[in-house]
Amino acid sequence: MRPFFHPRAAYDREHAWLAAECTARGARWLDLELLVPAGLWGETNNFAPDVFHFRVEGHRLLGEAVAAALAEGGG
Repeated sequence: MRPFFHPRAAYDREHAWLAAECTARGARWLDLELLVPAGLWGETNNFAPDVFHFRVEGHRLLGEAVAAALAEGGG
């Protein structure tokens, strides 16, 4: 699978801003960026990462992480 291209520095700035904004507003920040390994992302028909869909196991990991956060009072 080819890597997904995005302007990493800009992405990292936005990610940090969102985390800080959540904290400042009293909202819980749940950082799931690295939860699903690259091998569990879907692929487009030209073998690029599908940035909208995971494979079944990736969806399971995401669902379990969100459910655990909600069970801990993170909702």
